[in-house]
Amino acid sequence: MKCEECSKPMIKVRKGIWKATCHCGDTIPKKKNKATVIKVDGTEIALSTRPSLIEAQRIVGGFIQLLRVAHGLTLVVDEEGKLNGKPRNARASDYYQLGDLVGDVIVLEGWSTVK
Repeated sequence: MKCEECSKPMIKVRKGIWKATCHCGDTIPKKKNKATVIKVDGTEIALSTRPSLIEAQRIVGGFIQLLRVAHGLTLVVDEEGKLNGKPRNARASDYYQLGDLVGDVIVLEGWSTVK
């Protein structure tokens, strides 16, 4: 992180708060953590907290696999979704450049894993 006024580096003061090393006094809040379920039909459901392993398995319908993608996002998918013949999730596949995703997908922003 850099100060917006003078471009000097910023230091982490405490969780989520950054302060400039200069005397500009800028503070920039860190991106908020959030989790969203993308259903096969394209609907999105915001989760109020990071899902536990059991909750993530229930949401995706099987054993989970974590896929790290660009911009600090992590996708939680059903590890055996293709083998089980789940339908393609077109909306979630937009996040993943290496192939199609199937079934319901959890998008974690800021978190890199489930609880």
